[in-house]
Amino acid sequence: MIELLVILLFAVGGPLLLWWAIRSETDDNRVTDRQAAERAVRADTSTERDGQRNTPTESGSDETRL
Repeated sequence: MIELLVILLFAVGGPLLLWWAIRSETDDNRVTDRQAAERAVRADTSTERDGQRNTPTESGSDETRL
């Protein structure tokens, strides 16, 4: 009988604990408008591309990688 209670506890408590953990991670989402989101994405991708452009290619030529 005690084994059944332990299984029932895990069957109900596990998903509830997982739901609570996910819910607590998404409580403080920052809400932005479309323009601010696009600026943030462009800022992230432009720094990655700039870093790649400044590195020499494997052949040693001055060509830039895109």
